[in-house]
Amino acid sequence: MGIFSGILGAIDDIDTVRDWRVSETSSLQSFVSSNTKGMTGVCKGNVDWSGSYNAYGHTPPKMPGEIIAFLGSMDGAKGVSGNAIIDSVEMSIDIEGGGIISYSASFSGDGALQKGVAAAVNDTTDPAAYSAVGRKVEIASPAGTPSFAALPDVRTATLRFTANNQSYASSNTNGTIRRLPGNLSASLSLTMYASSNDLANLLSIMPNTLKIVRVYVDATTYWEFDAVLFESITDLTIDRENAAVVGFTANAQFTGFYQRDTSWITGKITKPSEDIWWPAET
Repeated sequence: MGIFSGILGAIDDIDTVRDWRVSETSSLQSFVSSNTKGMTGVCKGNVDWSGSYNAYGHTPPKMPGEIIAFLGSMDGAKGVSGNAIIDSVEMSIDIEGGGIISYSASFSGDGALQKGVAAAVNDTTDPAAYSAVGRKVEIASPAGTPSFAALPDVRTATLRFTANNQSYASSNTNGTIRRLPGNLSASLSLTMYASSNDLANLLSIMPNTLKIVRVYVDATTYWEFDAVLFESITDLTIDRENAAVVGFTANAQFTGFYQRDTSWITGKITKPSEDIWWPAET
């Protein structure tokens, strides 16, 4: 077989994939000493690999900290495989552009990458193509029964989930990098237009404001962050030359624990399926 395109590419257990990629590296070790005659010498190093994929959909089937058996098919017949851990997932909901909700996932290898393996992968699922047109973001102050209200004039929402996975190598890893799951974190960014010249929608989410946030992925279902602390308001821009619509970006971080009245509350992140992503069931 000669050169080929990615038209038959797929990933096992991941649907509606747009593309995937992997990279393999060696941490080569260089040296210069009194007998190298002014030239750098190089010795082999530990081998590591990583990858990423882009897909459409609003509920990624693999999330940070999850150990996966990656099998990427190049042409429906051959591909690459290896154990890996998901490092991050970033989801984009472009309301202003009316885009299709999509996400990207990054992962790192846990052991060796196998190349040219059998990979008869064929995605037979229905496309997970969901429009961002008409979507919304709601906020509420934490309470026993929170009262949600839509944030005016949201343009885009970006959801980020990460795991601080840990790498290691030892005499038992045979020159390859291994990994273990790490602590989780999540954050949220919203680009918005100023809803009025008194900046009412900005003032409701100022830094250090604690809110429960729902990011809708269709008319009735949403990701819920209970709760987030808003961290910053950036790029409030007044563009006189181009008479651009005034807007800004709001950034928030999920907190797994917060105080309500005098009690400590354990928060949660809920998927559109109403399954709780965090805290995980034990």
